[in-house]
Amino acid sequence: MQLATLCRFLIGDRQAILTIASDRRALGIGLLFVLSAALAREYDGADLLREPWPLLLPFIVSLSGSFLLYLLVRWVAAGKDTDLPPVARPYWPWLACFWMTAPLAWLYAVPFERFLTPLDAARANVATLAIVALWRVALMVRVIAVLTAWKHRFAFFTLMLFATGAVTCITPFSILQSVGSVMAGVRHENEKERLLASATEFVCVGIWAVLTVSAVVLHPGSSGWKNNAPPEPVQPGGSWRGLLVFAVLSVVVWIPILPFTQPEQQLRLRVERAIKERRFADAVAELTTRSRDDFPPGWELSPKRSLFSSHERSILDLLEPLLDAPASSPGAWLRPQAQALFEESLPYHRWVYDPARDGERLARLLLRLPGGLALAEQHWRTVEVICGEAAGLESQQLVNEVRERRAKQRP
Repeated sequence: MQLATLCRFLIGDRQAILTIASDRRALGIGLLFVLSAALAREYDGADLLREPWPLLLPFIVSLSGSFLLYLLVRWVAAGKDTDLPPVARPYWPWLACFWMTAPLAWLYAVPFERFLTPLDAARANVATLAIVALWRVALMVRVIAVLTAWKHRFAFFTLMLFATGAVTCITPFSILQSVGSVMAGVRHENEKERLLASATEFVCVGIWAVLTVSAVVLHPGSSGWKNNAPPEPVQPGGSWRGLLVFAVLSVVVWIPILPFTQPEQQLRLRVERAIKERRFADAVAELTTRSRDDFPPGWELSPKRSLFSSHERSILDLLEPLLDAPASSPGAWLRPQAQALFEESLPYHRWVYDPARDGERLARLLLRLPGGLALAEQHWRTVEVICGEAAGLESQQLVNEVRERRAKQRP
């Protein structure tokens, strides 16, 4: 089997599909392609030395997905009292075809974040995901039709039934997360988060809609599932050396690339772990001595909201040094993000701030920051509870100034 066979397989060529499904050596080639696709997805998105599990996820998903699809095909065939052709009866041909679709994921390797804005990069990534997903759906419909000798419309219905089952398992968690966010008053903070959430909801609703329409239009209970051309047996043979070399190179090519992308991910992980573990001094030491180019493109200082759920350490230990960073310091690029996070923390005053510990510091920041008085007026409840109970001069000054501003606005 040569590289041309893989190319023809990716466009749904019947003979290429049967060649791959008839030779167990395709499993080894496919495994290398899955590893290469995982590297393409994660080479600039995770610290693969300390977070290797993203490389394992495609194997877990493909193994479980292909096996469930295989069981579904067998179940549908049994329900229709239809014998599957010999090539479709074992599980391994389905896994081989599943794995051979992995090269489509090489499109994920395009580093949109390095030459687009975060929002445009998110849009490009969503568009890439849509292209790969639709291509895989069309290809797997063709694989099912070829291996089972079913008509394409019934192969499509079977695949949609499989996709609906997967979405049904995932949707409850998405709904619970969405409901929990609404009940907690949590909203998507930026256009990127809203775009990704909308895309997820669209996919879930879309798959259900497609299944419903196909169930009505295709009449899955009708007869005539089979084509008149069952798959011809293909004898395994020929040299796989060319495709094997290509598969190995698709993995090896990432070795010289990783040294340029992994240091960014390692730094990101150190900072995020320090914030998660509330080691704010360590996080500040990294953030204030690093420039924007040292971090991954598109990375933002956005700690988890669990940061606002405990008062073991003040969040000001993280934000105050960043807001005080001189304009000429390497960490000055974080000031807008730190100010946004500071503003986001104010409504959570009961869990974040303590009057005796934080009253003066909070007042000092609000008096010094551009627009700080307007922010204090907007979150007057926080200022009154935290700064009003503090005994320092700056906290009292802030409270008095905000009270005067509020008094002037009254009719």
